[in-house]
Amino acid sequence: MIALFPLVVAAQSTCTIHHESQSAFEGVLAAGNWCGQVPRHDLKEGRIINCRAGLLDQFGLQVVMKNNIQECCQSEQRALIAAPERSQHDSGTGEGQVLDDARTWLAGEDVIANSPANCELLGMTRIYWHESALTHVTPPGHPERVARAEAVHAALSEVDGLEWHEAPRAPRTEVERCHPARYFDRIASAIPESSFVSLDADTHVSSGSLDAALHAVGGCGAAVDAVIGGEAQTAFVAMRPPGHHAETETAMGFCLFGTAAIAAKRALDEHGLDRVAVLDFDVHHGNGTQDLLWNEERTLFASSHQMPLYPGTGAAHETGAHDNVLNAPLAPMTGGGEMRRAWGDVILPALDDFAPELVIVSAGFDAHASDPLANLNWTEVDFDWVTTAICEVAEAHAGGRVVSTLEGGYDLAALAASVVAHVNALKEHEGSATFQ
Repeated sequence: MIALFPLVVAAQSTCTIHHESQSAFEGVLAAGNWCGQVPRHDLKEGRIINCRAGLLDQFGLQVVMKNNIQECCQSEQRALIAAPERSQHDSGTGEGQVLDDARTWLAGEDVIANSPANCELLGMTRIYWHESALTHVTPPGHPERVARAEAVHAALSEVDGLEWHEAPRAPRTEVERCHPARYFDRIASAIPESSFVSLDADTHVSSGSLDAALHAVGGCGAAVDAVIGGEAQTAFVAMRPPGHHAETETAMGFCLFGTAAIAAKRALDEHGLDRVAVLDFDVHHGNGTQDLLWNEERTLFASSHQMPLYPGTGAAHETGAHDNVLNAPLAPMTGGGEMRRAWGDVILPALDDFAPELVIVSAGFDAHASDPLANLNWTEVDFDWVTTAICEVAEAHAGGRVVSTLEGGYDLAALAASVVAHVNALKEHEGSATFQ
């Protein structure tokens, strides 16, 4: 009977096996190093990272898929590697001997951990959060209120399998990827010591607003760094204020800084990606994201939204300076069927053609039938569907890398349930791009 060694379930997910036999253990690490081409220093504690099926085949190793391997990390599906009866890749440089050493160890030991405590699963969906989301205080009766962040945090705290991280505070230079310095100065100088200042009829700031907005930008930046760096495959930034209405030099629609657009620019300019997609399913058109990315030919901005509705932009003829903008307006009182047609017939094919290296989602949940600010009739099932569809295209082109950031959603119960549906869909696709 061939012993099985649990290798990788997700990109950058690891299974750490603790064993007394260091020399044999090093043999297993070396085998993993060749098939995954991972730097040796990343494997010091038995962590074997990102080994794809195609690479395994090069070294005569067999990949076996098993369901419900609950002894090891309690994952629903895990890739297992079986050592061959003899080495098929001994070129005289010692690889065959190391594989033989690994096979000897595998044959003699039960390496499937007896307890989840012996196995560490990394690469779960990350949640970025900071308490400053509670310090952006709006006037009484305002729909974009502190209770939104409280509802989202409470709902996600009940979801298993999430990895929580603090959203860092972005420096002003991060904001200036999209907004000029004079705009940042204008927002900063408007922040009051107490009470509120109105930037327009809808958009207000309090003493904690700048800090909250910078943590929202910083959370998106950290999420981009994590998914591009392989620390996670999907991430959700549970921060407020939202950002997709903030234009180059105009705060509006509850938004101060264009968080999603700034994250896209970070991925392009800091990490050197060539193609980043920003997708928006908020019920209101993301006029700010469109404005900030209008001239950016390395991006695709695509949006479904109710029309007519605030802010009045988002017509199908608005296509960007480089045909890099795609709008799919939805009529009032339409529901999930119309949404699926818009995404399935228009947005997703364009996204597939664009072949993004990273997908950023402006995740607004105010298209829900219970939301008081609009007239679409989506349910949690629809948010699950559109998230899953986005993830499937991301898996085909971007290694499954998706960063999502909270936008709208103003009925607290609907918001909480829809965010959970969205994040669960992200979580279900975490790692599914590993074996292609």
